[in-house]
Amino acid sequence: MPHLASPVEAFEDVFDPKIHLDYSPPKKVYPLADLRLEPREFSTPIAATAPFQLLSEEGVLAYRRALFAPEVLEECAVSPYLNTLIVRDAAKKSKFLHDFWNHPQTLHILSELMQAPLVPIFRIEEGFVSVQTKTAKDIQEMKKEVSIEPDHRVIELSEEERNADPLKSGSIIPWHFDSYPYACIIMLSHTDGMVGGETFIKCGDGTITKVEGPKYGCAYIIQGGILEHLASRAKGVKERIASVASLRANVDGFYDISFTTNTRPMTNTEDLHREWAEYRLGILKKEIEATLEKVRNNQISTEEFHAFGKRQVNYMQQTYRQMVSRGLIDETIKNHGNYGYYHADRIWEDIRKCAGFEAMLTTAREMEDIWEPGRDYQGDLAASRYQWCKVVTSESQDLPEQQERSSQQEHQLPAPPSGEQDVIDQDGTQPSFLSAPVCSDAPIELYGAALDNMLESWDAETIGDWSLPDPMSVWQMSLGTFMGQVPSSRDTELIEFYLDKVAPLFCCYAASDKNPFHHLIAKAWNSEHKFRKYGAVIRASQSLAAIFMSARESSLRSVAKDLQREAQIHIDHLSVTEGYDSMAFLALHLLAASAMYCQDVAYWQIVAAKLQNMLSLDAMATHNQTTIVKLHERERQFFWGLHMYNHLHTTFVENHLSLPAIRIPERYLEDIAGIRRYPHPYTGVSSHITYALLSVGKLIKRQRQIATSRSFATEQQIEDIRALISEANDLEAMILARNVPGPEEIEDPHDEATPVEHLVKMAECHRNAALLQLYRVFPDVLRRRLGLENTSIGTEGFTLKLALRILDTLTTIPSRSGTTPFQTVLLLAMSSELRFEGDVTDMDQASHNLRIFDAREWTLTRLSEAQRKIPGQRLYNLLRKVRQMWAQLDAAGPCEVVFWLDYMM
Repeated sequence: MPHLASPVEAFEDVFDPKIHLDYSPPKKVYPLADLRLEPREFSTPIAATAPFQLLSEEGVLAYRRALFAPEVLEECAVSPYLNTLIVRDAAKKSKFLHDFWNHPQTLHILSELMQAPLVPIFRIEEGFVSVQTKTAKDIQEMKKEVSIEPDHRVIELSEEERNADPLKSGSIIPWHFDSYPYACIIMLSHTDGMVGGETFIKCGDGTITKVEGPKYGCAYIIQGGILEHLASRAKGVKERIASVASLRANVDGFYDISFTTNTRPMTNTEDLHREWAEYRLGILKKEIEATLEKVRNNQISTEEFHAFGKRQVNYMQQTYRQMVSRGLIDETIKNHGNYGYYHADRIWEDIRKCAGFEAMLTTAREMEDIWEPGRDYQGDLAASRYQWCKVVTSESQDLPEQQERSSQQEHQLPAPPSGEQDVIDQDGTQPSFLSAPVCSDAPIELYGAALDNMLESWDAETIGDWSLPDPMSVWQMSLGTFMGQVPSSRDTELIEFYLDKVAPLFCCYAASDKNPFHHLIAKAWNSEHKFRKYGAVIRASQSLAAIFMSARESSLRSVAKDLQREAQIHIDHLSVTEGYDSMAFLALHLLAASAMYCQDVAYWQIVAAKLQNMLSLDAMATHNQTTIVKLHERERQFFWGLHMYNHLHTTFVENHLSLPAIRIPERYLEDIAGIRRYPHPYTGVSSHITYALLSVGKLIKRQRQIATSRSFATEQQIEDIRALISEANDLEAMILARNVPGPEEIEDPHDEATPVEHLVKMAECHRNAALLQLYRVFPDVLRRRLGLENTSIGTEGFTLKLALRILDTLTTIPSRSGTTPFQTVLLLAMSSELRFEGDVTDMDQASHNLRIFDAREWTLTRLSEAQRKIPGQRLYNLLRKVRQMWAQLDAAGPCEVVFWLDYMM
C-alpha cells in the first residue's frame, strides 16, 4: 500500500503480489518451431506469448504512480526524439518497480510461460517507458502531459484510418531485433477504441504472424533478441503508455547475444556501463569458477579448455566493445543524426552502391585520424594493421616494399558485417525521419557512421564460430520448476494423432483402455505438470507422431528430428536430477522407435544401446553417482519385454540394424506365482516363448556368418558349427518344454477387437516359428527328433507343415485384431517355406502349388495392410524382399538350399 517517503515526495506503493497482480494465463504461446524458426545458440523454444492479464487495477495505478513521481521524472525522463518522452532507469529511484520486476512470483509467471528461468537483464532496463506527447521539444511541458490516472478519451477515426494496413501506415518502431534476449511489455493505458498496437513477427518461411496488442493491465513476452518484429502504431486514443522490461535466461553456460547500441543515446553511459559490466562479468565469473572446479577434478580435456577459453575471450571482447564513450556517441549523432546512428549498416550498403565508391573510400580513409576514438573497435585485424603502419612510418624511406604493402592494405578495408540490429529499444517511438529513404548519392561523410557501426559489431560476424554446447541442452539442464507450458496447436495436433493412430500399433491389445502406450501418454499430457515432469515422454511420442504424419506432410520430418533432440535433452536432465524412472524408460523406448521409423540408424543404435545398458545395470544392481534407476519389479518386467521384442523384430526383419547381445534375467521372463498372467503389450502371453524365438534368430545369424565367411574350412569353423548344433538341440528342448497358456490363465485386457484367444494363438505361432526356423537351418536336430538320423528321407515336408500351421492359425485372426502389427516376423518365417513344386502335371504337385499360391496371396495381403499403417519404406521394402525370396526359391535347383535369412538378414 502507499507510503510517504518524505514530506515532499509523492506516494509510492509497497509491492504486494496479492494486491497488485491479477494473473491469468494467455490463450496461446508461439513456439519457434510453429513459426518455422530454428533455435540459435542463445535462444530458448518459446518465441512469444499472446497477451495475458498480469496487473490488477490497483497494480496499474501503483505502477503509474511509481513511474510518474516527480523525482522519477526529474532524474529519469529524456526526450531523444520529437513528441516523445522516455523514462529510463526508473527502478533506480522506485523501489516498487524494482521489487515488482524481481519478485519471485512475477518471475515465476514469466519464466513458466517462456520455459526459461528469466531475470531482469540489469536494473536500468527495469521499466523503460516511452510516451507520445503533443509537445515537440520542451521536456518540462512533456512531463506535465503525463498523469497517474489513465486518460480514457477516444479520438474519432475516419473509415480510411480504421481500415489502414498496419504494415504500411507507419509503426511505433520498424522491423527490428531487440538489444536484449527477452522483453515483457505491459499496457498501462486503456485500449477501448484503439486501432492498431499489434506486434508482427516474421516467420522462417517469410510469412508474418500477428500478436494482438495487450489491453489495460495485460502484458505479453517476446524473445525479441532473435525475432525480427514490428510494433504497429496505435490510433484512436489520447494516451498509449506501455512499459518494457528487458530480461535474460538465468542459465549457467548460456551466452546470450546482447548489445547496447539501441540504448546508449538515451542513457547515462556511466550507469549503463557499470551495470552492463557487472552483469557480463558475473556470467564470466560463474563460468570460470565452474571450469576451475573441473580442472581441479581433472574433468576437462585440453580441447574442451581451448573451447572454453575461446568463449570467454569472445564474450569479454564483445562486452568491452559495447562500452562506447559518451563523447563518441554524441559526436556520431551530432554529425549524422539519429538516423545515421541507428541505420549505419543500411547507409554503408547504400554507399557501396555509389559510383566511384573506391575513390571516395580512399578519400575517407585519408581522414581516418578524426575517428581515432573508434580504433579500438576495429577488431584485432585492424589494430594489428595500425601497429604495422606505425612501424613502417617510423622506419621511413629505407623500407619501400613494406610501405607499399602497407598502403595497399590501408585501402582494402573489408565490408562490414550486417552487424547489430538497427533500431531503438522496445516500444520506443519512431521519429518521423526514420522512415525517410536513403538516396543513392548519400554523402560520403556518412561513412563515419557506417564505420562506427562496423567497428562496434565486428564480433557479430564471428559469433557463429563459438564452440558452444547445443542450445537446447544448455538451458534445459537448469529449468527446474520453469517447465510449465501452455501447449501450442501443433503440440495438441501431434498428441491427438499419436493417441488416435500411432498408439494402437504399439500394443497387441490396441483398443483396450489398458494399452500403456495410450493411457500413460494421455495421463502425462493431461497432467498440470506435463512439461516439467513428463516432457521427455511427451516429446518422444510427438516425434513418433510427426514421423507417421510425414507421409502426407514431408516437412514434419524435420519437426520430428527437433522433437527427438528435445526429448533427449529432457531425458538427460531427468537422469541427472531425478534418475531413470518408468516414464524416462518409456521415453527412451519411444525415442528409439521414432529413430527407427525415420531410418536414422546411427541414432537408433545409440538410444537402443542406452536403453539396454540401463536395464542391464539395473538387473545387476550396478549403480554409480550418475546412474540411478528407479523401477518396480513389474516395471522391469515390462521394459525387458519391450526390449526383447525390439531385438526379435530387428533380428528377423532388419538386414542393416544390429544390437548388442542380450541376456535377460530369468526372473523377468517368469510370471508372478499365484497371479493370472496379464498380457504384455509386445510379447503377449508368453515371454518365455518369445525369448526362445529371439534366441533362435540370434543363433541363425551366427550360423549365417560362418556359412558366408568366404574362407576355406578350418578346424575352428567345424568346432564352431558343432557348438551351434549343440546349442540348437538345447533350444529345441527348451521350446518343446514351454507350454502355451490357456485362456483361463490370462487376465483379459478387455479389447473387443482382440479377445484373449488371439493372444493365445499368437503364442502358438511364435512357438511354431521358433521350431520352423531351427529345423530349417539345423535339419539334423529335426532328423534326430523324427528318428531319421540314418536315412535319406528329407525334412522339407515337415517344415512346410509347420509353416502352413502358422498360416492356418493366423488366418483365423481378423485383420482388425490388435495383434496384426505384430505378425510381421511370423509372416516372414512362414514365407520361407512357400515354394512351388516344379512338375505341375502331377496332381499332388498341382494341388500343392495351388495351396502355396493362396498362401502367398494371403501373406502379401496381410503385409500390405500393415504397410498402409506404417510410414516410410520399411514394409514396402519387406514386400519387395519377400517377392525376391520367392523368386529365388522357385528358381532353385533340387540340390540348392536357399534360406530366407540370406535375403532378410
